[in-house]
Amino acid sequence: GSSIMPGKVNPVICESVMQVACRVIGNDATVTMAGMGGVGSIFELNVAMPVMIDAFLESVTLLANVSSVFVDKLLVGLEVNEERCAELLDASLMTITALAPEVGYEKCAALAKQAHKENKTIKQLVGELKLMPPERLEELMNYDSMTRPG
Repeated sequence: GSSIMPGKVNPVICESVMQVACRVIGNDATVTMAGMGGVGSIFELNVAMPVMIDAFLESVTLLANVSSVFVDKLLVGLEVNEERCAELLDASLMTITALAPEVGYEKCAALAKQAHKENKTIKQLVGELKLMPPERLEELMNYDSMTRPG
């Protein structure tokens, strides 16, 4: 909760994951510097090995702990609001990129600006302007194919 705003939920789990990430990055730098040979290394003995091991083991422990908390306190029970996701995707001007190969970059840029100015979705505007048959528009604006890897 929040001490200032009743009912507000602070993203403490995500914040703790980010803090651990920062620490792990720092530990990686420690291991890298200590292993370069110039820091505490003489002959074939690296006297920095203890700090390297300590940093590595701390990272492993931190990552294991924060992963458990992340799963237990955030991921378990998390549900996707598919309707809201669809609304946000439909309203996103980035969807115009799917039309660029067919309509061209310059035209797409102009359409995105116009859609923003008129507070319309890309599908609405392209449909109203009859730039292509509705079936082709739906085919190009297929979100599954737009987001599928590869």
